[in-house]
Amino acid sequence: MKACCTLVLTPYLARYALPLGFNNMIASRGTQHRPAAGAWHGFGPPPSFQVRKNSGERGSPSCIPRHGLLQRALMVLNRTQLDADVAAVMEYISEKDLERVVLEKDLERKILEKDIAYLEKELTRVQHEKLQAQAAHSAVLCNRHLLEVGLQKNSPKKSLSRAYLDFCRTELLDADGSLKGTAKQLLQDLAVDTKPADVAKELKDLIHELSKEIHYPQLKETGFVCGGRPPLGPAVAVAVCHLQSAGSLPFNVTFVDGDFRKLSVLSQGRVIKD
Repeated sequence: MKACCTLVLTPYLARYALPLGFNNMIASRGTQHRPAAGAWHGFGPPPSFQVRKNSGERGSPSCIPRHGLLQRALMVLNRTQLDADVAAVMEYISEKDLERVVLEKDLERKILEKDIAYLEKELTRVQHEKLQAQAAHSAVLCNRHLLEVGLQKNSPKKSLSRAYLDFCRTELLDADGSLKGTAKQLLQDLAVDTKPADVAKELKDLIHELSKEIHYPQLKETGFVCGGRPPLGPAVAVAVCHLQSAGSLPFNVTFVDGDFRKLSVLSQGRVIKD
């Protein structure tokens, strides 16, 4: 009867009792099969994976399953890569913004230069018409105006400063700042008491050294007059002759000294003595 009951209960124990951990139901087999105190009896996570719940502390990495550590590492790597990508995009955007600002400023500068050149040209044209009418009846000494008229005709698309700078480099001065051969010869033809080095120094920034002031010397000649005290007066005469040679000043100009006495006539780039 006992054996029969055992045989009948064995399937029940295998199916229900043992998985539920009812160890007291098999106590008849001996205490040697009881799990030791604190030992894992096969149900739930192993003790090494248990995390203290009420201490307020998070589990140490050793208490986290290996797949959890890998997942956290991947999250950190992904976040680092995302930060690097965002930083690269922001740097790219900043560079593009800087390039755009530079291009806009460059465009504004070019437009401003064109506007200045146009206004200078219009002002000179109106003034020249007025002075030309006056020169038909009297002598008009206007050193700066003559250079402005000649330079604007010689380089119509450039500002006055740029036009004179290019003109000076190509026609008047060598790279070392001394007079070019043609300029030196013209200075000799003017026959004034001045040093070539002093005239070259005046020619370097002549357009900004000249006054806009207009003089009306008492001369028997009419027309435009240039000159003045050396070395500035002869420097103007040298520049006027070169502009005449280029066809930018198609009229004669009387050259005078510092006392407004006539010394010569500048015609088609040559110095003509009386």
